[in-house]
Order: sequence, then structure tokens, then C-alpha cells
Amino acid sequence: MDNFDTRKWFKKQYLEEAGIQEGIWALGTKKDIQMFIQDIEDIKEKHYDFVGSDAVYNGLDQAIVEAEELLKIAKD
Repeated sequence: MDNFDTRKWFKKQYLEEAGIQEGIWALGTKKDIQMFIQDIEDIKEKHYDFVGSDAVYNGLDQAIVEAEELLKIAKD
């Protein structure tokens, strides 16, 4: 059991209990995730008049929602 990574185990347990399923393959810092969210907000604003599709903007909004969930478990 020398190679057992306690931090990874607890993180996995947390993700399972929080209902976060497969698909998370990387988790940056809170600052990284906040920068991602700001980038998405900037894209929404910059391209609003050119890509006027509810489906596109719903997807971007969902990306922000999911990133905000990752913020809850990211390190400072």
C-alpha cells in the first residue's frame, strides 16, 4: 500500500458523492477556472451579433455552470 495516493482517493470519493461523473480529466486551480469562465463570457459578448443561436449560447452557459461546479473542488 506504499503507492496508495490518499489525496486522489478522497478526491474520487468527493466527486462520486457530489454526483460528478466521469469526464473530469484535469482540474486546475481556482484562478485557472475563473480565467476560463471569463474567457467564455468574453466569447459570448464578442460573438453575440454573429452567432445568434440559442443552442450555442445555452452550451456556453452550461460550460460556465460546470466550471463553477469545478471551482468548488479546485485548490486555491
